Amino acid sequence: MNIYGRVWMTMMAMGFAAVFARADGEIEQGQKAEARARPVEVGEMTVSIYTEGEPRVAQPSLFGDFPKTEIEAAIGSNKLMLATHFFSFVTDGKIVFVDSGTGGKDSPLQRLFPPRSRIRHPDAFLITHGHFDHIGGLLLGDAPRFPGAKVYISKPELEHWGKEENKDSPTAKAIAAYGANVVPFDFDTEVLPGVWARDASGHTPGSTVFETQDVYFVGDLLHVAALQFAKPDACASYDMDKDGAIAMRKAWLSKAAREGKPIVGAHFTSPVGCVREAKEGFIFVPQ
Repeated sequence: MNIYGRVWMTMMAMGFAAVFARADGEIEQGQKAEARARPVEVGEMTVSIYTEGEPRVAQPSLFGDFPKTEIEAAIGSNKLMLATHFFSFVTDGKIVFVDSGTGGKDSPLQRLFPPRSRIRHPDAFLITHGHFDHIGGLLLGDAPRFPGAKVYISKPELEHWGKEENKDSPTAKAIAAYGANVVPFDFDTEVLPGVWARDASGHTPGSTVFETQDVYFVGDLLHVAALQFAKPDACASYDMDKDGAIAMRKAWLSKAAREGKPIVGAHFTSPVGCVREAKEGFIFVPQ
């Protein structure tokens, strides 16, 4: 990471949306922000974690007809906890976010990037998939919150949200708002220097895992860590292709366990950690 990247991450972690570059290259100090990013060192990479609201308890019904006895056996006295996170890092001098949350009243984006401020905006958003809790933060009302940012999203995901039955969805509106700044990609391509887009379709038709040298950003490959690592056959109702989601979940968890590369999940209460093979299923070891 270059010196600007380290400074920007440090200021985010301190609670300041504070360093921004104007077009003429001048660096100025912005305002204090209530939102804080939690930086985590992962290999040679610093990942900043942004959290919307508080973790919440999910009900077993989220997992449809998956046997309640198996849920109870997996989680013991724990609860089915869900959180909502998105992430950022710096690569090649660019501020890159992975997803954007909902952009609602509890969003750190509301405070880190207030309207009409001159704080340097993100350069790019890598969208793991089009559900609104991952893409809604791109909007400010009906307009782009970050009009200069590029939005990277897989071709199958764009095709899905572009269908007639989805054209009035908030997701379709968010994508449309960015127009020519939307960058479609094929899987197994390097979308930014050192960042590869990998196929994780199943949760949605174009779900993507973003891979760097140090980490996998897995989006909604799993939702509830306490259950789905141990029981990867458990599917949340949000999974659009349940058989596909199960197959991808098992494949990616096996790969992460085999390689020892950490994963970053959007809905784990502790979003960064390593995967280990277990006698049945997998074990998640938070960082």
